[in-house]
Amino acid sequence: MRLKVNHETTYTYSASVYLEPHTLYLHPPTYPYQSVYDFRIRVEPEPVIFSRANDIEGNYVYLLCFQEPTDSLTIRTSFEAETSRTNPFDYVLYPFEVCNLPFQYPLALHALLKPYLKPATRHAQIESFALECVDQAQQSTLRLLMCLTETIRQDFTYEHRETGDPRTSDETLRLKRGSCRDLATLMIDTCRVLGIAARFASGYFYGDPEAERHLHAWVEVYLPGAGWRGYDPTEGLVAADRHVLLAASAYPAQVAPVQGTFRGDAYAQLTNHVLVSPVA
Repeated sequence: MRLKVNHETTYTYSASVYLEPHTLYLHPPTYPYQSVYDFRIRVEPEPVIFSRANDIEGNYVYLLCFQEPTDSLTIRTSFEAETSRTNPFDYVLYPFEVCNLPFQYPLALHALLKPYLKPATRHAQIESFALECVDQAQQSTLRLLMCLTETIRQDFTYEHRETGDPRTSDETLRLKRGSCRDLATLMIDTCRVLGIAARFASGYFYGDPEAERHLHAWVEVYLPGAGWRGYDPTEGLVAADRHVLLAASAYPAQVAPVQGTFRGDAYAQLTNHVLVSPVA
């Protein structure tokens, strides 16, 4: 599927402020299943330093530095993405032992995956929730991942929350509701409790053509033989050609789309406008 994405983020300040350096995670990567065309970015006010790099986890990151005071900051991006993963199950798990739980990653992989294996929250309720899903899945790794995805979709209420860090997983489990980043964080911690490496994915999702668009979050798990594979507990789907990945990390705060502070006696108001549409 070829998708056109337009994303505008605006911070309006109640008085003039000086912007500290900002980092942006708004440029999607190119992968075998995702190609990016005609990426454009515009920032107002214009930064005096505008540099691009890859972070330690391979994500595109921009560094912006500003000089003059301002009462607003607007960041506009646009691009087209070709997503070709129409079959999200086009792989074979190997070694075959990982088909069933519990399993151990090969030692070399385990060392690299350590940041993705440590739960941010390890609570008795999360462990109980995880074991219930394992029983329903009859120890099958892939059934377990689908069970988690579908259970969170069916049993939890989605709520839109524009700002703020994800809630802790035990709080989301207690409330039975949350934003996409809350639900993703819950699934990540549940996977990690079971010894499955998982990370936080940020990007865009093309679903109901009539629905309002927002930046979206889901989960990627590392499956030997398959690599990183996406599961979306908010939508109850395996990530395929309707998901456009921006960035992924062991730590959700690391890939917040816009990160930075300001100096001045003022408060900020955030507005976001996202448009995702298919290209004929």
